[in-house]
Parts: sequence; C-alpha cells; structure tokens
Amino acid sequence: MPPLALPDRAALPPFEQLTQYESVRLFSERARPVNPQFAITTSNAPAVAEICYQLDGLPLAIELVAAWVKLFEPQALLM
Repeated sequence: MPPLALPDRAALPPFEQLTQYESVRLFSERARPVNPQFAITTSNAPAVAEICYQLDGLPLAIELVAAWVKLFEPQALLM
C-alpha cells in the first residue's frame, strides 16, 4: 500500500482542512474508537500532522500510533 497524502509541512493548512489529507483523516478515524472525545483541534493539529510526517504517511504505522491516543495526547506522542 502506498503512503497516504500529507499536508504541506512548511505551510500547514488550518486545522479544519487537515482531515482532507488521507494520513490525518486515518489518524483521526483510528484515534476515535480508543478515545471517543478525540478531535483535530488547533492545539493538536500540528502534532498530528507531524506524527503523520514522521511516519512517512504509512497507513499501518499511522494506525498503530493512533491507538496510543487512548493514553497520550498527540503532542506527547512526539516526544
């Protein structure tokens, strides 16, 4: 499976538009079952986008990391 689309790292779009990118949408879709309150917000959008970048848009990697949202905020997953 090829890597999923990523937002432009240098010019991150507004958080409302981030779910238009496959990688961010997948992260959000996989995070919600383990944390029903999870949503892309202005505070976590940069971290979610960076996670997707660091995982090279690879779907399985994104799914595995998104499951950790049950225990950690996206910002903590970058540490």
